[in-house]
Amino acid sequence: MAETQTEQDAGASQPGSFQLFEVRPELLAAGKKTTPLAASDILSAYVQVAQDGGENFLHHHAGEDQVFFVLQGEATFYTDGNRVAAVLHRNEGMLVARRTHYWYESTGGENLVILRFLARAENDEQGIIRHGDNMRDSIPPEPVGGRRFGD
Repeated sequence: MAETQTEQDAGASQPGSFQLFEVRPELLAAGKKTTPLAASDILSAYVQVAQDGGENFLHHHAGEDQVFFVLQGEATFYTDGNRVAAVLHRNEGMLVARRTHYWYESTGGENLVILRFLARAENDEQGIIRHGDNMRDSIPPEPVGGRRFGD
């Protein structure tokens, strides 16, 4: 990966700084894994890989807007009453505004690789609020021997 110099030596939460990252997560035989990519005081970026499951319980983020963008696979997002809110495929994305109830799962035949960007509202309550039990059983992540997204 390329290197860069910043005007400040402080963390990326400081104005004038940069964080570089690669999106090359391990692929999975089972389960779901989230890997942080970069973060500041108001914005975070993650990549999530799911072979089975996803975010398996209905919830909302109190003071956080999110963008999901599918790099590989298929994600089905649900809202209240298990109604389908969207089915996202490769190169498709969706904004989930704060306080929107949702859950999602991998519904394609391959690993779901999805970027998640989270922006925090400055003067708003933060946190995840659950609405009920898991929709599916959680499955621990089981890597596929040394295979990564993009190989």
